[in-house]
Amino acid sequence: MKKTKKLLCILLAAVLCLGTGLAVNGQEAEAAGKVVAPKKAICGVGASHANSFTVDLAEKGDTIKNIKVYLGSKRTKNLYVRKTYINKGYESETYREAPYARINFYAKKAGTYKIKFDVYKKNKKKRTSRTVSVYANGTGAVISSVTIDGRNVSGYSDNYTPSDYYTTKNSGKIKFKLAKGYKIKKIKINYYSKNGKEITKTFKNGKKATFGKYAYSYSSSQSAQNSMWAVTRFDITYKNGYAKNKSEKEGVVSYYVNKRASKWYKAKY
Repeated sequence: MKKTKKLLCILLAAVLCLGTGLAVNGQEAEAAGKVVAPKKAICGVGASHANSFTVDLAEKGDTIKNIKVYLGSKRTKNLYVRKTYINKGYESETYREAPYARINFYAKKAGTYKIKFDVYKKNKKKRTSRTVSVYANGTGAVISSVTIDGRNVSGYSDNYTPSDYYTTKNSGKIKFKLAKGYKIKKIKINYYSKNGKEITKTFKNGKKATFGKYAYSYSSSQSAQNSMWAVTRFDITYKNGYAKNKSEKEGVVSYYVNKRASKWYKAKY
């Protein structure tokens, strides 16, 4: 009888240990899925300069509710925000796609806003809350301004995104300024030689640049073409202070200076 009681005690202890192990593992599994949202974002002023960010949800069935926008401590309607997409997630024996949501937004006026929202579980219980700071200004573009020989060539309205400039000059001091939250890591200047070879050099921001002389030309038995512009491309590698993922923390944006052509290189095919 004593042996039987002893055996029952051992079995009960084993069951309790197994149950505890399952509970711990369950907690670990739940903790493994996290709600991930960026802390900062950027956009322009006006609907044409909208932006978006994604929110990685913890579990299938999670949803976003109670989106509110603040300017300082007061609610505002000057930043328009909408949840535009939700991926409920998918899981099979061989493939798993984590659930996520996308939030789009644009500003009616420049300023620094805060988007606050709640994430709810499928059982309608609140899981967590998140806050995203949004800096809204101009076009929301990475390049905010460009000067050549001290003259601002960025355009004359907030609807202009700095991307290219046309000139008859052979050279000029060119300086790029990036929007808030972005920093220049390096700049490369690219242009073509008379042999049609692309030349790439390192460029220091604010220094004098010699623009490319040779434009594209092409001829065949059926057609011929001489481009009007010799193109010089500046590739700006930048660090993105608003990115949440490592793959998005660095990017490249290009700016083009187009010089009226007087010389051409022959394209090779």
